[in-house]
Amino acid sequence: MITNFPSLLLALIPCLAPGAPLAESSPVARQEPADAELAAEIDAFVTRLVEQDRFWGVVALALDGEPVFQKAYGYACKRYDVPNRIDTRFNLGSMNKMFTATAICQLQEQGKLSFDDFLIEYVPDYPNAEIAKKVKIHHLLSHTSGMGSFWNRQFADNWHRLRTPSDHLPLFADDPLLFEPGERFAY
Repeated sequence: MITNFPSLLLALIPCLAPGAPLAESSPVARQEPADAELAAEIDAFVTRLVEQDRFWGVVALALDGEPVFQKAYGYACKRYDVPNRIDTRFNLGSMNKMFTATAICQLQEQGKLSFDDFLIEYVPDYPNAEIAKKVKIHHLLSHTSGMGSFWNRQFADNWHRLRTPSDHLPLFADDPLLFEPGERFAY
């Protein structure tokens, strides 16, 4: 369980942002250390967090597209003594919204889409074309689409069968809009 995630991000994320200022206590505060030295410092830093019960998870670092360090720490399930592994799948919950929004913003910056584009342009086989012609990307990003949630009885009964995003569509796609897109906010 991560209890001090921001400090870990502050310590590790600058590795990925050339020119970003680094804290003195960061394991990557020096210019271009050897890969083995960097890996040892990251491991020591994260191991201290694990020993303080402040982090369990996987740390992976690549420089110029080449893996420099990856290691799993702590438990995927402490109750059953199941350790984390490099390939452990983590439920990121609502954090996925930030990754999705960032990716969409990057596509918008590259001119590959517009926030004013309609859902139907990117999901032409969306089961409810009438709604897909009204809902814009902006509405989806800002929780103003008026579309319902897949967290319903159908989901509760079938969650174990859902594997892909399209598997979720039947859970809500045919529901009427809760309000007209852009009219208000609903999480």
